[in-house]
Amino acid sequence: MVGTVPRRHKGKIMKVCDNEVVGALVEDPRGRLLLITRATYPSGRAPLCGHRDDHGDWIAAAVAETFEEAGLTVDTLTPFMLSWMPNRCRRVPGPIGVGHNWTLFKATVTGDLSLNPEEASAAAWYSQEQLQELADRTVAYCKGQVPEEQWQADPGLEPAWVVLLSMPSWTTGWPIRVEPRDRAAVVSVAAGNPPGGPVPVHLMTFAAFRW
Repeated sequence: MVGTVPRRHKGKIMKVCDNEVVGALVEDPRGRLLLITRATYPSGRAPLCGHRDDHGDWIAAAVAETFEEAGLTVDTLTPFMLSWMPNRCRRVPGPIGVGHNWTLFKATVTGDLSLNPEEASAAAWYSQEQLQELADRTVAYCKGQVPEEQWQADPGLEPAWVVLLSMPSWTTGWPIRVEPRDRAAVVSVAAGNPPGGPVPVHLMTFAAFRW
């Protein structure tokens, strides 16, 4: 589940997080966004992304993650968002605790989609309307209104991406709407807390003033 962080994955001890994530948002000629269904924690549907690790700079990391997760070759990258978010990943928390500096790019790609089964169980292209439907399902899940087994069988948008794609200060090209009263629940689950549970004060503050 989103709210339970494994310390081992497929028998391997998790790496220590580097608190740095890069994302590549890819759209098709019809303006639909590519999302993978994540095969690892945190569960949900999400654009291509991953830790910077030893890939080098942000551009090199975006190119590497796009190929590693989807078998696609990046032609161009356009940066459009830099943001901190207190979201938890499956790794051991890094030197500055739980959270990541996010660097996002809009990407154009070539090649045929070829998923890495360790990273993704499925992929599809989603319209603006479909993205909003996925975000609405995520909000319901984070508020404790979608049972865990139903979420795992048919997840919405990964909670961290609900935050990123709905931040009012950024124009992503795929904006989604989240009611202010629901934001704290989404941030809390993105940070690794159980759906429907109490929201820590520092996350309520993030939801109120940073989102």
